[in-house]
Amino acid sequence: NKFKLLLKYRISPFKFLFGGKEKHNAIRREEFWNGVRAFPGMAEVLMRLRKGPTVSLGIVTHETELDNAEERLKLFQHFGIPIDFDAIITDYYNKEATFETFIQENHVSYAIFIGDTQFDLDLGKKFGFDTIGVTWGFSSKEELQADHIVDDPRELLQVIFNRLYAAEQRELHGDPTPY
Repeated sequence: NKFKLLLKYRISPFKFLFGGKEKHNAIRREEFWNGVRAFPGMAEVLMRLRKGPTVSLGIVTHETELDNAEERLKLFQHFGIPIDFDAIITDYYNKEATFETFIQENHVSYAIFIGDTQFDLDLGKKFGFDTIGVTWGFSSKEELQADHIVDDPRELLQVIFNRLYAAEQRELHGDPTPY
């Protein structure tokens, strides 16, 4: 998947050959993070979700700097993220194993997994979670295979609420309510 991103963004793979993790992080920051901005409507979506009494918000990422509260605050401020998250699961080398451990330790039985790459969505699917692919990140609609594909953050909120309602109905009534 990293190779696909290198090809998509036309970054020379030779930049990654020397320097290890530190060099990789410096290149990634330079090429990806400096040009990335939060999309219109994302702050509002997060604020609305935060108000939901049964909603917990988490991030699963290889960005280990999010483990550091000070770095996380800087990053969230940079991107205009107005909230903190209930869980931040990071692992540079194997986020899948770390995520699986988190799921088992916290007895997570239902989640909505949102991602902008197929790698992210495949991780959610592996654990049987609902998946929503978003097209405002690294991937286009054609590149994503998910339960739902969303083109706008405001649409994301409606899809999430519909998924949560359907999950609640299944739990309460065993009713396979269509989404």
